Amino acid sequence: MKNQSIENILKASTAHPKEQYKFCSMLFMVYLTALLGEMTIGYRMAKLEGLIVSGSAFIVPLTYFVGDIVTEVYGYKLARKMIWTALLCEILFVFALNIVVLLPHLKHAEYQHAYSILIPPMLRSMLADLITIFSSEFINVYIISKWKILTRGRFYWLRSTCSTTIGVFAFSAIACIIAYSGIYTIKEIINSIFSSYLICEAIIVCLSFFGVFIVRYLKRIESVDAYDIGINFNPFVIN
Repeated sequence: MKNQSIENILKASTAHPKEQYKFCSMLFMVYLTALLGEMTIGYRMAKLEGLIVSGSAFIVPLTYFVGDIVTEVYGYKLARKMIWTALLCEILFVFALNIVVLLPHLKHAEYQHAYSILIPPMLRSMLADLITIFSSEFINVYIISKWKILTRGRFYWLRSTCSTTIGVFAFSAIACIIAYSGIYTIKEIINSIFSSYLICEAIIVCLSFFGVFIVRYLKRIESVDAYDIGINFNPFVIN
């Protein structure tokens, strides 16, 4: 890639894509699973040696990990489609649960009231996700796509780690403020923001190392290496 010219990159980026990639759907499903998982467990707080960590901090790095891989291999357009699809699925998931939980239940059935305690807060968690998606996920895939062009496809581990660092901090700050305001003290929220960020970043650094090998494998097996030259990066444009 060092000596690859801009003309060759442009030619490769505009080549006709395959009708169906082998692993794209699998990556989409992993992304959706991680997104629903972090939203569901977001209110589970863990205290680790003075650090107050949101449960989602242990899962959300997987969304950035997959987002980086999809953007690097298949391009920004597919990453944008993946994010929007997962977001719509999350909205459907949360509203479906909240409708079902309103239905009457058997009086003698145990722990039925627990659903009424656990499910409704997901609406607030979903709202936090809606906002953080545009301030973190799209920032992340945009940066890694742009940096790929600037570096001619080199330094994936560094690009992935740095782009995700920016996205994760935005996620930690906005999500914690929206989800925990009025529930925890300001001191606890600030602790959670920085603690969750540190945990996310530590996991991401490790995941990005494995991401290098996954990206190489996918590029070879899928015969694709997308460069997002001349495309519309507007997150609201889907085609």
